[in-house]
Amino acid sequence: YWQKKSDIPRTENYITHKLTYFLESTFSNFGNTFTHFTFDNKLAYNPNDNKIDVRQIDLNEFVLIHNNRKVIDKLIPLEHENADVEDVLSPFFKESDKKPNIVILVVESLGREWSGNTDLGVSYTPFLDSLMNHSLYWSNCLSTTKRSFGAVPTITGSLPHGPKGFQFGNMPDHNSLLSMLKQNGYQTNAFYASDFTFDAIQEYLTAQQIDYMSTGLKQECFDKKNPCLGTYWGYHDEFMFNRSFEIMNDTVKQPYCNLYVTISAHDAINEKNCKMDSILEITRSIISKLPKERQVAELKLEKRIATIVYTNFALQQFFAQYSQREDFANTIFIVTGDHSAELDVKNRLGLYHVPLFIYSPLLTRAGYFKSVVSHCD
Repeated sequence: YWQKKSDIPRTENYITHKLTYFLESTFSNFGNTFTHFTFDNKLAYNPNDNKIDVRQIDLNEFVLIHNNRKVIDKLIPLEHENADVEDVLSPFFKESDKKPNIVILVVESLGREWSGNTDLGVSYTPFLDSLMNHSLYWSNCLSTTKRSFGAVPTITGSLPHGPKGFQFGNMPDHNSLLSMLKQNGYQTNAFYASDFTFDAIQEYLTAQQIDYMSTGLKQECFDKKNPCLGTYWGYHDEFMFNRSFEIMNDTVKQPYCNLYVTISAHDAINEKNCKMDSILEITRSIISKLPKERQVAELKLEKRIATIVYTNFALQQFFAQYSQREDFANTIFIVTGDHSAELDVKNRLGLYHVPLFIYSPLLTRAGYFKSVVSHCD
């Protein structure tokens, strides 16, 4: 019975016995809090002695364990020099006389089960599919988390998730794409229709010394009292994108790095979304191309699937607007999902299977890569 249940991804977190979990976590916490040992097994930390930096002991041990790495700063032990890494992306790009703008789109619930060459034989993201054909596309990309808050630090900084998420508690010293671009003269900005304080995303972005966060978009959506604009999460993606263009025109300077985190695909489509009828019609049209027995199962989930269709539409509008901007020709777009939607996955790995592609007018040619990569890469 338990073996059968453990094969179902959504029940994996319920398998551990509560008492077992309580005891294991208690002893784990007890050990981490009161007893730190060095390699020679001597007591390295006394809770009554404030003179010893426990973090420094842990970091030194980490560096010793990974002695094959050339670590420059022991306070940032995950960073190391590697002269053997080949530059494989530059040959795909034209040289630019000025620094290119970087736009990172982290798309809610955009799993590989929806897009591209799917097991279903249909795709719910036709626009994204067409964009992938003109991009550098990795079809076998893996997220490192099943939660949105864990995706942003990994995608922008190759940072580890840890026990509950990198940004919770005292974050270790680190660098990220955002902080490094800022050090190189970029303005860094983040656009999110929901609440930045949710799951400590604001704390992470603040640590990157980000220049702008759209912290007021959720309240702004509520203040307008228009059900077409969004839900309790905030603006629908389409309107969040529209507001970001207005903000960019007023406050954003080049070169810039913009981070977008979408939200509309988080739940079933909002019945008050004024485009619901047309989005559902498109969704049902795609479902009708499936085998009859499969259609029944998909139609039961049509409102949830419709959010992916809506997201595809919103992204199509986003790129259409961006293409009219003067800076479009010098912009690089990186698009991926935060995690799967968990609706049509075949195994646990499917929970993390997301598309990843890089699109830019600066590309000299497209590329399709079947190699397995992750957000950490």
